[in-house]
Amino acid sequence: MVPILLDIIMPLNESRPRVLPFPTQYFVNPKIHFNKLYAHQFLVNWTAITAFFAFDALYVAFVQHACTMFTIIGNRLRNLTADNDQNESGINALVICIKMHKDLLKFTSLLEEHYTNYFLFMLGVIVLMLSATGFQFVVMENDAFEKIRIVWYGTGQVTHLFFLSYFGEKLIEHSETVNESLCAAKWYSFPQKMKILFMIMMIRSKSVSSLTAGKIYVMSVANFGAVMKSSFSYFTVLTSAQ
Repeated sequence: MVPILLDIIMPLNESRPRVLPFPTQYFVNPKIHFNKLYAHQFLVNWTAITAFFAFDALYVAFVQHACTMFTIIGNRLRNLTADNDQNESGINALVICIKMHKDLLKFTSLLEEHYTNYFLFMLGVIVLMLSATGFQFVVMENDAFEKIRIVWYGTGQVTHLFFLSYFGEKLIEHSETVNESLCAAKWYSFPQKMKILFMIMMIRSKSVSSLTAGKIYVMSVANFGAVMKSSFSYFTVLTSAQ
């Protein structure tokens, strides 16, 4: 659409060449069927974007729910006091926290199970596409329009990976709040029965919840930086072999 808009805003003596969003071979004359081909690519592109948005929006909702539950459990543990031991109310409150934590760990485990293959696929695609995008940017020295399109495409890939990594990092940080709240609580003033329950929960809360890509890559901001370094390394190899 950019050439069409430029023809309206800054017209030349002749129309600028129309370019499809993606270089595709349809085995027909693109000049004659340009509108149909453009409409097809537009619909396919937005269908894919909608699917990714829906998948990622659901992912964000799940992570936000898990983070909120970790915070609630942490606040409950932090507010437990020795006075709550009367009529075993303190023990019951602690047991409820333990059950909530157990259910939440099961929830995060299911989340990891259903998203790990998706993250692995996206990670591989983004690393390969970023390397290829950087190589294309170097090769196309005189085509400013193509360079702008490549930059926007690469920016979208980086933003998407950071988006996934950020919420993975958020889940890790919030899962640590349970252990921090256990340490901050006045457990030393609790009766022996509550201390035993505290110790059991403290041991389990030392293992933070995280999301991985294929069980080999943890979705976090730190690993996001490592992926960017790897992508630039592959890009350097490609340019040196040019």
